[in-house]
Amino acid sequence: MSSVKDILIELGYSLVEDKNGWRTNALYRGGNNNSALKIFENGSFCDFVEGTTGGFRKLIELTLNIHKPEEIDKFLEKNNFSANDIERTEKPIIKIPKIYPPEILNELIPDHSYWLNRGISLETISVFRGGLANKGMLKGRYVTPIFNEYNEIIGFAGRDITGKSSIRWKILSPKSNFLWCIHLNKEVIKQEKKVILVESIGCGLSLWECGIKNFLCLFGIKMSLSVLNALLRLDPDQIIVSINSDTVGSRAADDIYNKLARYFDFRQLRTHLPPLKDWNECLKKDPQIIKDWAKTL
Repeated sequence: MSSVKDILIELGYSLVEDKNGWRTNALYRGGNNNSALKIFENGSFCDFVEGTTGGFRKLIELTLNIHKPEEIDKFLEKNNFSANDIERTEKPIIKIPKIYPPEILNELIPDHSYWLNRGISLETISVFRGGLANKGMLKGRYVTPIFNEYNEIIGFAGRDITGKSSIRWKILSPKSNFLWCIHLNKEVIKQEKKVILVESIGCGLSLWECGIKNFLCLFGIKMSLSVLNALLRLDPDQIIVSINSDTVGSRAADDIYNKLARYFDFRQLRTHLPPLKDWNECLKKDPQIIKDWAKTL
């Protein structure tokens, strides 16, 4: 009998071992980022770029661009994958929200050289209480703790700083629950009545460095239900979509705008991308670029 891994290789995926599965590129959309797609040992998957998730059959359907169940069955039968295995892979993965003890941050090493080298000051870095992990699943990564609105730690985002890992970011806990950094800026957003949606932690830190604190991080180019619900509660006068201004980001910004338009008046919405690829690139070139951009809001 073939395994899930055997089928994935047959489909053309180049697999990199990861916890409970593999990382690879999203073949079904022509992606070339070999860490953008996480496939679990049971065949379920999560596309970190597009936010797509599903079971093994859905992955096969996307990859082969087939839409009839009998065609998927035929492919699996041809590759000697049993019906029992199919049933097992379709069982949902239940994720229970977890609150981490604050003492866990004491284990982080105060080595902030990665962000310092990217133009973020120690004053800004210290606000977010991150550090270098020297053990565990995020060993060798700069770790940013993710807090909820009640100042409880609900996850971590770890950035590889060695340059040796093909996986730049590792996220612990479902990022669909993340509202970074609402524990610090909720009142700022309420006061200014504006929210800037950015793509990454680096973009958020870059804005904060320039005194712009009314942002929420999407952790990618899709808007989660948690972010949408937060925006509905806050009901700001302006929501500015400002994710990365590359080709993928520009298309995704339109998708986010259109999704927001179902819930907000068009006068509340605006797409205003960074002048350079992302906000950290702007900061490294000249912080004044960000400050001038902010004056146009």
